[in-house]
Formats: sequence, structure tokens, C-alpha cells
Amino acid sequence: MPVNLPSGSNLFSPGDWLSCNAVYGTDLDLEDCMEAARQLPSGEDLVQFGPGQGRFVLPIQKHCGGCYLTIESSGGRPGAYNNAWAVPSAFRTVSFTLIEECVHRRAGQGGFQTYVFSHAVDWSQVDAMADGGWLHPPPVSATFFTITISESNRKFNPGNFDPGVPLRFANAPATAATMKNPNAPDAHTRSQFWLEQRARMQSGGSTSWWQYQPNQLSDEMEYRCDIDLGSPSVNDCNHIQWDQLDPPSDSVTISSGGVKFFHYNTCYLAIYAAISIVLSWEQISAAIGSLIGICAQKPSQTVQGGKVYHQSSLQSVSDRSAIQRKRQNFHATGLNALPPGVNLTMFEQKEAWTSPTEELNLCTWKAVLDGGPVSACSA
Repeated sequence: MPVNLPSGSNLFSPGDWLSCNAVYGTDLDLEDCMEAARQLPSGEDLVQFGPGQGRFVLPIQKHCGGCYLTIESSGGRPGAYNNAWAVPSAFRTVSFTLIEECVHRRAGQGGFQTYVFSHAVDWSQVDAMADGGWLHPPPVSATFFTITISESNRKFNPGNFDPGVPLRFANAPATAATMKNPNAPDAHTRSQFWLEQRARMQSGGSTSWWQYQPNQLSDEMEYRCDIDLGSPSVNDCNHIQWDQLDPPSDSVTISSGGVKFFHYNTCYLAIYAAISIVLSWEQISAAIGSLIGICAQKPSQTVQGGKVYHQSSLQSVSDRSAIQRKRQNFHATGLNALPPGVNLTMFEQKEAWTSPTEELNLCTWKAVLDGGPVSACSA
């Protein structure tokens, strides 16, 4: 049914963005969420948000039924809200937009929206890195707000913990401050740094984008982008990640030597397993998300297909039990999602899809196996 949104000016700052994600909810009720948003503070005057008398204390959480709407401060030094200024009615505008895009258009899905995200972008380009690590934690001036719609009263704070944040830093065009600062890292160095940070994180996780952990990247997973795999649509690949499986309970079973395909319009994903294995939604989503970010959303690069796999080879059957023991209580990220003997390939589909029984015979899949360009196949 249509949603009638309250009138209001566009209060978003350049760079603000919205993300719908099943991690935050899959069965949210539209009317409950609208009522939660109506409970937010109102007003057109610029006021200070944070701890202390006479201020709006963060986090703010309103709920109705099973829908929770949470406003949190993100990016700045934890607990430092002194410079967190905003117009209260802006949060209502952001919240109604978030509800429209995620709960209404994506059939009850949760998500989040940033507000004044540009504060953190400016810092991420100039002051974040020194000799491959941090000069200091994010300052108060990097504070922005995150509005989350979810089916849990948990304070997710995606602005601190969602891997989409470092991805935006990696893709952000150079600011005037960056171009004028001789000590600012070049675009490639900055992009690579933030993409590596993204791979360490997972949606709904507890690793923040400012936690730098040297000597841990590429311990397990290898990502390779390849223009011969075509240029699948980012939106189509994102659709597979969030809509083809039902998180968090779904899993995929692949027999030894088998391939599991997922597809949507131009994007095809193929998971090959040299051993019989059960992969959770969390594992698949972490691998897909990082592969999309590294190959299909990397700045200054043509959209490319790619492959992700474990760097270690599968030595023997005994390796299988070791993998299973290792993964009983682990949380999947872009660094550890796939075990040895499993790889995931993202490529552009050039032919009209027919049926699952024909997928192994598709020209594009044969081109992937042969290392040839998928562009040779007819559309």
C-alpha cells in the first residue's frame, strides 16, 4: 500500500546514504515503524545532542510493536557528543525515508541511514592513516548520526560497525582538503586501506572501521578481479546477497565437486566446493559482500567480475574435520568466510537464463572455467 510521508525539506548532507539489510530485520510492520517515527522529537531549531541536562540524550530509541527506531552518534570518539548538533525534525525526515525504502519497498526489511556523514568522510581522507595505521581515533569533528530501523532493541550503531562505511570512504571522491594537503595519501592507497578495513567487518558485527589490526589481512582469503568475467550490475549482485537467501537461518549444501548457482538479471554467482560442505548464509553473505566491494565498487575502476577463495589448499580428508571444528563458533568476515576447497565466482551473465539443469552448459560458465572472456558469449 502507498505510504504518505510528512512534508519536509531535504536535510541530508552530501554523501549521506541509506542501506537496507536483512541483518536488521526481515518482517517489520509498516504501520508500527511509522508510529515509532512519529514519536521522535520535533523542532526546526539547531540543538545539541548528547549527555547532560537540557540536551537530547543519545541514543534515542522509539518503538511500536516489534519495530525499533534508534538514533545514535557514530564516528566520533566514543562518548564525545559535544559537537553533535542537528535539527530534530531532520531525524523524522530521515526516518520516514528509511521506512519507505526498506520496510515498504523491500517487504519488511530493516536498515539504516546516515546524517551529516560528510564529517567523517573529510577526516577519512586526510588524517586517518599514517604508515599503514592510525594517527589517532576519530576526533569529535568526525561525528555523524545513524538512524536504524530494526526488529530488535539492540543498539546496532551501523555507522560504527557496518562494512558499508569504509566502502563509502574508499569510494569517496577527493575533497578540497585532500587535494591541498601534501601529507594526504594518494587515492589508490586510501582506497586500498579502506577496502581492507571493510573485509575485516560484518553487518551486525562488533568490529569498528577505526579498529586497525595490522598483519591480519589476507591471512586466509584471496580476492581477484578479472575483466574477462564481465561487468555484472552492482544492484543485481546486491539483490542476490540480500534477497536470494533468508537470513540468518538459511544454509546451502554443496556436494563434493559440485557447483551452486545464484543469479539475478546480469549477475551470476557460482560456489564451487571440492568437498561436501554446508555453508551458512553468514559465510556466503560475507564473501559476496567483500567481493562486490572490491571488484564491482572499487573507485576509478571499471566494474569487474571476480573470484574469492581460501589461500590454503585442501591437503587431505582430515582437513575437513579441522575446518568444521574451527568454524563451530566463528563469525564470518571477508577474511575467513570460505574454508579451503571452496571458491566463489561473480560474473556477468550474457545469455538468457533457461533452467537450473542447463546452468552447467551455459556458454558463460564454460568461459569462466576455461579462463576466456564471457563477452564472447551471445546476449
